[in-house]
Amino acid sequence: MRNLRFRKPTTTLVVLALVAILVASGESNTATKVEPDDSNSVSDEAEDSASSSEVFRIGDLVELGEWQIRVHSVTDPLNSSNEFITPSTGNRWVAVEVEVTNKATESATMSTLMCLELQDASNQNFSIALTAEDFPELDGEVAPNSARRGTVVFEVPQSAGGLVLKFNCDLFSSGQAFIKLN
Repeated sequence: MRNLRFRKPTTTLVVLALVAILVASGESNTATKVEPDDSNSVSDEAEDSASSSEVFRIGDLVELGEWQIRVHSVTDPLNSSNEFITPSTGNRWVAVEVEVTNKATESATMSTLMCLELQDASNQNFSIALTAEDFPELDGEVAPNSARRGTVVFEVPQSAGGLVLKFNCDLFSSGQAFIKLN
């Protein structure tokens, strides 16, 4: 019984130390445009004063930590090919074709649920929608210096405007890439 008392506090201290190290080691990533032509990034003074982060546009190759992301296209609204599977009344689907590249030296997992959010101009977040459409999957393992391309569909209210895709695939660092979808 004496060993059990000694192990419990020691185990607790080790776990707390590991958590503290993980939190303290979290770095802050800044999204940057990879391509030298900055003519497509949104960086006029009005938007810079409204947000401390740069907002990018469709087609920009954006780097955040060990990931790169490019939004290739947006279909808004996406019309269902199945009359029985449609957005809820008052909503619409928005399909975003995305390519992500893993710039790390090890494989990494791309999870749309963990890495992507859609937000409107009133800062409401919207979830990924299940549709009957047959789009390429974005989710899955991404080898080092390899890419995955697929389409993610979100369900948003008909009135939602100013849509921005938020990207962050590194759980242990802060910082996000913001890509304007209109």
